[in-house]
Amino acid sequence: MHLRSRQSLTAWDGNDLTEWISGSAILISNDYELELISKMTGKDKKELLGLTKTIITTLGEKGSLISTAAGDITVPAAKAREVADPTGAGDAYRAAFSKGWSPVKTSNQQRRSAQSPRPTPIEKYGTQEHHFTVDEFKERYTANFGEEL
Repeated sequence: MHLRSRQSLTAWDGNDLTEWISGSAILISNDYELELISKMTGKDKKELLGLTKTIITTLGEKGSLISTAAGDITVPAAKAREVADPTGAGDAYRAAFSKGWSPVKTSNQQRRSAQSPRPTPIEKYGTQEHHFTVDEFKERYTANFGEEL
């Protein structure tokens, strides 16, 4: 398994990116990074989906888009109480998604759960100044999506 940091994305060439994406289960990036990956590999989104099973694109306060060969699923964003520093929101999304993702079946609750902790790091300044309990996570999920987790 190859894990590559988006901070080093421009350090790699298109052939390496194509090789690393090929056969992967998921490619997660924000919309800017996906555009950069597309330019660097010379492949559009449909062609990238020929290399990986799923492309997840984070869209900031607009949520995320989960794309597969079968189509797209839009996942709404959880609302932040306040925005102090956006650093770390994408990393929180990836961590939460990885924790709740099932290769067999991904439910709406699993998709939305990735959004629930996402606002937490942006509500405080600094990348490691946030935390929450399981109960706080469940409360935030219910407040944002109108159903209990």
